[in-house]
Amino acid sequence: MSTVRTTATTTLALSLALSLGGAPVLAETINYNSQGAKTTTYGTTTQSTTPARRSGTPAPATTTTTTTKTTNTATTATTTTKSTGGSADLVALQGPKQIIHSGATWKENATYLNIKQGQEILPLTMTITNGVNGASKVTGLRIMLNGRKLANETYFRGTDKFSIDMSGLLSAGDTQMAMQTFGPAGATISWVLTTGKIKVSEIKPDTAGPGDKLTITGKNLPKMASAYQIFVGKVAATIKAVTDKQIDFIVPSGLDGGKQTVTLYIAGVKCDPLYFKMKSSPEITGVNMIETTPASPFTISGKGFSTKASENVVTVGGTTCTVTSASATSLECFIPDSIQCPQRDIAVQVKTNGTEAKGNVTMCVTMRTIRSGESLPNDGIH
Repeated sequence: MSTVRTTATTTLALSLALSLGGAPVLAETINYNSQGAKTTTYGTTTQSTTPARRSGTPAPATTTTTTTKTTNTATTATTTTKSTGGSADLVALQGPKQIIHSGATWKENATYLNIKQGQEILPLTMTITNGVNGASKVTGLRIMLNGRKLANETYFRGTDKFSIDMSGLLSAGDTQMAMQTFGPAGATISWVLTTGKIKVSEIKPDTAGPGDKLTITGKNLPKMASAYQIFVGKVAATIKAVTDKQIDFIVPSGLDGGKQTVTLYIAGVKCDPLYFKMKSSPEITGVNMIETTPASPFTISGKGFSTKASENVVTVGGTTCTVTSASATSLECFIPDSIQCPQRDIAVQVKTNGTEAKGNVTMCVTMRTIRSGESLPNDGIH
């Protein structure tokens, strides 16, 4: 007489759908039975493997667990990539942290991901490594974030390391993550949360005026404008567009001409300063002389002048005057002896770094000065 023992099948099913550019959908299903055998099905193809596990080790307690991952132009649930190095371009925000498996059953390992305010909009990646520093490897793994299934041991397919795109999944502060592990005692995995190392290289053009667009170029920049704050001097600038390689912003008004410091904050982190030369937005408010004579000094008052005298061009009635000294608010000038006179209510004009000064100021040049030894022209009058 024979005895037949019937055992229930415990199933861990993973459905993976990839739809890229109209390509056929590939479905993958992984099953574990009560003897520990694993069957992997890709479409109509079946592969059977037996995991390295201790004899008599029970299967996971959960009867059926299903995670679906779909990638197309409309939806991305979870993205995984094999690690290819490049750690020099990554910054660890948390970790690496090790998890050491113990016991002969599945073990729950609860932890928290913690990021600072502003870092939630950075591109984030979590990398999982199996068998750290020569330790044994786990044979079962489940990763869940706030109850959401992110990955399992099949993501190690062909490698001891895989990465998960965590961008947009975390909030500032603590986010609960659970890792369930299975395998020999002492089996070790580690995880690390990283973002790309942000590199800011230059600012172009190197000379600009109020309302002009400036571009900061770099690497691994966040693609959300809300990640940035930009100040020129102490004045906030308006950000117009961002990509992962550049930031466009508008030069604010109310700044002095000359060298200006650009301070960039990314996700609250201050970057090294950048510099450009500010074209002035000059304005004339007055002159100290209502009437003057040729070969005489006078002072123009205003704002936005270059502090370098040669970068300010002053004309009176169209005649170029010599600028002897300059500050942001005043220009010391000299009317040439060659100016035509008398002239009344003639315009005083200033260009600073090629920018015409605002303001409507006039003055009079009323007579010539007869110097010692100089004679009046002979006009026939005796």
